[in-house]
Amino acid sequence: MPDILAFLSSGAFKIVAFILILGVLVFVHELGHFAVAKWAGIKVEEFGFGFPPKMLTLFKKGETEYTLNWLPLGGFVRMVGENGEEEADPRSFAAKSKSWRVGVLLAGPIMNLLLPILLFAGGAMAVGVPDGPPTGLIEVLMVEDNAPADQAGLRIGDQIAFVANQRVTDVNQLTALVQQFGDQEIPLAVERGGELMDISVTPRLLNEEALPRIGVQVANQREMVRYNPLQAVDFGLRNTWALTTGISGAFASLIRDVATGQSEDVPVAGPVGIFQVTGEVAQSGQLDYILNFMALLSVNLAIFNLLPIPGLDGGRLLFIIVEALRGKRISPEREGLVHLLGIALLLGLMVLVTVFDVQRLLSGASILQ
Repeated sequence: MPDILAFLSSGAFKIVAFILILGVLVFVHELGHFAVAKWAGIKVEEFGFGFPPKMLTLFKKGETEYTLNWLPLGGFVRMVGENGEEEADPRSFAAKSKSWRVGVLLAGPIMNLLLPILLFAGGAMAVGVPDGPPTGLIEVLMVEDNAPADQAGLRIGDQIAFVANQRVTDVNQLTALVQQFGDQEIPLAVERGGELMDISVTPRLLNEEALPRIGVQVANQREMVRYNPLQAVDFGLRNTWALTTGISGAFASLIRDVATGQSEDVPVAGPVGIFQVTGEVAQSGQLDYILNFMALLSVNLAIFNLLPIPGLDGGRLLFIIVEALRGKRISPEREGLVHLLGIALLLGLMVLVTVFDVQRLLSGASILQ
C-alpha cells in the first residue's frame, strides 16, 4: 500500500495520467476522421498514435498501418491526397466531393463534442451529481502548486471538517477563520477516503495579494444524486452545450484582445500546463473530477481544431470554402506549403507557450488560478 500511495503522488503517475487522458481524446478525434474517410472510400495509409518519429508498427489491417510514435501529444490519420495532391486517384481525399471532404474534416471535432456528452452522462449515472442537500463539509476543488495548502499536503477532493478544533460547515465561515489566523499556523481536520486526518497549514501572501491565503478553492459539499439514463443524457447535453458556448466565447475574446493588443496576460496553456493540471486532477482520485476535466479538454480540442489556421481541420475547411467561392482549387503545391507554414507556426507558438508554462510552474503558480 505505501508503494501504491508513493506512485500516486509521483511524477511518473502524472505522466501516465497525462498520456492516457490525452490519448483517449486524440484517439476519439482521429477515429472520427478515420471512420468517415473509410465510409467515403478514401485510402487511409496510416492511423498514428502520437507524432513521428515512428516507434513501432502495432499491426497492419488491409491497406492501413497502425503505428505508435514517439511524441505522445497527439495523433493523425494519413490519407492519400489530403493536401490536394493525387486528384486523379479516385480513392484520394482530393478526388472526393466538397461535401465528403467537409464531412471527413468535421468528423474529428464532432467526435470531441460527442465524447463530453458520454462522459457527463456516465459520471451522472456512476458517481452522481452534487444535487442533494449540503453535507456540512467543505470540499477542496483546487490546490495551487507550492502554495501553503499544497506544501501541507491538501489535495483536490479533500473535505475540511474542522479549523482549530472548530467545526466548519460553510465556505464563508472557513474564509473568516483563516483570515483571523493571519500568517499563523492553522490546525485543520480533513476527511480523506473516509478517514479524518490532521494537517497544519500556515497562510502567506500569494501573488502580491493584501491578505495571507492558504491557496485553495473550496465549495460547500452537497450529497451526490445518481441520475437515471434519461436524466443523465439531458445532463450531458446541457453541460456540453454550456462548455461549448463558454469556451467558444473565451476563444473569441482571446483572439479579439490579442488582435487589438488589449491582452497583456494570455490565459492559455501548452503541453506543460495541461500536464500540470492533469496531474492535479488525477491525483485527486475523484472520478467525477477526472471525467469533467476530460470533457473540458475534449471541447477545447474540438473548438481549437476548428479555428481557420493552416494545418488544423479549420484551416483545411477554409481551403474548401475558398475553392467553392473561386470555382476552382488552389494548387496542391501552394496548399501544402501553406499547411506546412501553419504547422511550423503552431509549433513555434507551442514552444512559446511552453516557456510561459515552465515559468509559471517554477514560480509555484497553478494554471487553475
